[in-house]
Amino acid sequence: MDLNLLKTFVAVAETARISQAAARLELPKSTVSRHVSRLERSVGAALFVRRSDGLELTTVGRRLFQATRDAVRVLNSSLDAPDEVSSARPLRVQAPLLLGRGLLSPIFAAYLAARPGATLDVRLGTRFELPDPAQIDLVFLVGTNAGRDFESWSLGSVEARLYGAPALFTKSGPPKAPAELEAWPIITESCSPGSRNRIQLSSAHGEASVLLASPRLVGNDTDLLLDAARAGLGILRIASCLAEPLVRAGELVEVLPGWHADRHAVGLARSLRANHPAAADLADFAAARLRTNT
Repeated sequence: MDLNLLKTFVAVAETARISQAAARLELPKSTVSRHVSRLERSVGAALFVRRSDGLELTTVGRRLFQATRDAVRVLNSSLDAPDEVSSARPLRVQAPLLLGRGLLSPIFAAYLAARPGATLDVRLGTRFELPDPAQIDLVFLVGTNAGRDFESWSLGSVEARLYGAPALFTKSGPPKAPAELEAWPIITESCSPGSRNRIQLSSAHGEASVLLASPRLVGNDTDLLLDAARAGLGILRIASCLAEPLVRAGELVEVLPGWHADRHAVGLARSLRANHPAAADLADFAAARLRTNT
């Protein structure tokens, strides 16, 4: 295939608009449209469908994009090896706090150590915060979907379990069954203070139980929640990857060890609109490490 047509195709796929692709390539919009039409005739199938918010890749278009985009990016950026990854702007990464504080922090540090030319702009928020495909190059996901402007793949899953400080259980010991939890104060990150919320519990044997809890403390900062649990303010529901270091240090104990409160899929998604040459490199680097830890 004509490399110029593929270059145009990748630009349109990443921006989802003929006008933006034309501006990136410094070509007239008519030329970009003509290139896409010629490539579609060469392939023998439509590559895009028009939506109200831009162009969307067809199934054939997505396969072609996945097969050609990295080669086109390498040609455009003249990158010879991952060790030479660099860019005029930092690679913009979005992740939920529970991954950023728990699993991703050492991965980002290792990546920067291995890639002296790389720069990262990491933005941590809630796991329900949707990424902007024009502003975020790479997004890590927990139990959510990035949308059609991102290419996504699965990395495993994380579990939330229940934990409390040893001092919390000095009088009567920790609860021994899910039904006993309703008598205890709850600390959580995903429901509203003062209201009763459903917490689904599942056992390794397939048993299920629903806790109607009135949380004593709710927050979106994992350090705040962990500090409250360590202070003995209640039983904390949180991702096990965050609590396990404190369990090993003796500051927390697991409550109902045979049960987990939530299990969420962990995913990684790369923006189809942004065009950062290091996105694929960090995605591969992080995925290899996360798959061994989730």
